[in-house]
Amino acid sequence: MTDFDWTGAIDKNIRLISRIIAFLFSMTGRTTAREIKIPRRMRDELFGILRPAESAVRRLIFIIAMRTQGPHLLSSSGNESTGRLEDTNKSRIHMVDDQSPLRNRLFPLRDPRKNFSDLFCEEPCETGHHVGAHMDKADTKPVSASGLIKRIASLKHTLDNLPGEARRMTKLLQARQHWLAGERTEKAARDTVPLPPLRPGLPPGARLRSPNDGQIKRQESEAILDEVDWLSRELQNYSVN
Repeated sequence: MTDFDWTGAIDKNIRLISRIIAFLFSMTGRTTAREIKIPRRMRDELFGILRPAESAVRRLIFIIAMRTQGPHLLSSSGNESTGRLEDTNKSRIHMVDDQSPLRNRLFPLRDPRKNFSDLFCEEPCETGHHVGAHMDKADTKPVSASGLIKRIASLKHTLDNLPGEARRMTKLLQARQHWLAGERTEKAARDTVPLPPLRPGLPPGARLRSPNDGQIKRQESEAILDEVDWLSRELQNYSVN
């Protein structure tokens, strides 16, 4: 993929994710993490839009780190690159005060582990989905949106600071590389092998098939994730081969 326009692809997806973040902020009605309450169903739907966007940004960070630092980050040996990380974000959105404590909230660079709890439940598990006669009452119950707003603000700040996040990703990949090569500190020798940042299979927030349920923004967020996830996997395959 030497002739592929990586810069154009990154810039395009940054713009698309910026629109998703702007939509999420507009739906919560706030640009800070103040305590507000919204209907449970609305919060769940907004999380359904946010999770694919978070996974897409994580993969953008991985792509930028790989493009600037080189494929040696995926191998068990190799010299470290000194490539410079340029600011690729030309579509910054400014919705959170630069003095907000949310600026210091670190974005998780590793995909969360899969939840298999439903497989071991003899009775229906409490997964947050309500069925039966209580569905309407439960879905309209006001719940706190502070956690949702903090994650939206964290994602926005991360998108504004992709070079810095790519440096963090580079350190994470280098630590895993050194561990696999046997270059471990005394503490690292006691730890388990560092997990790769991107988990195999479907990325977090993706669905095997997107139903035609009218959730247009969620489908847009999932479409961005599909493209960025494919790009990150192609880059890994090209780097390893």
